[in-house]
Amino acid sequence: MVMYGLSVTDRASRSEGIRVLRESIERAVITCYALEGSYPGDITYIEENYGVRIDRTKYEVRYNIFASNIMPDIEIIPLK
Repeated sequence: MVMYGLSVTDRASRSEGIRVLRESIERAVITCYALEGSYPGDITYIEENYGVRIDRTKYEVRYNIFASNIMPDIEIIPLK
């Protein structure tokens, strides 16, 4: 029973981490578009210029941009 409780708590924590990271990235991407007139070309630009921190030991972020005026596709994949 205790193991089940820990498992549920771990999954909830992981989901919350993904949600918070996604919201941070989306907020930064939208802010960049509003200030600079185009979406950033890669996720590194967001990290360097908009203060987003990605724990690469926990998450892989796939950032796919089609054009500078179309919202990029952001996918966050938990690693553990």
